Amino acid sequence: TTYMPLATYASDLPTVSIVFVSSEMINVADELILEAEVFSALGIEEMVWTLNGVPIDGANSLILRVPPGNLHPGWQQFGFKAKDKGGRWSPGVTVLIYVED
Repeated sequence: TTYMPLATYASDLPTVSIVFVSSEMINVADELILEAEVFSALGIEEMVWTLNGVPIDGANSLILRVPPGNLHPGWQQFGFKAKDKGGRWSPGVTVLIYVED
């Protein structure tokens, strides 16, 4: 009998969601707060937030705080994904935020 490792099935990928967004439309002078939720049967090894597809340095926790003045006006896409201890990444999730001048 051959047994497959627990994390070989697609349904065993980590799952993530963005569960809180302080506002979907902010002023450049406002702080933005995002919060994610993660589930993995194997435990989580790494988490990554992105801005317009680029990883945000040091943003490796469930809560992301973007201080005032750190975003450019216009649409900004924030993403989140997580890697389990088996080395498998979750599908990413994104949210669009509009930043006003």
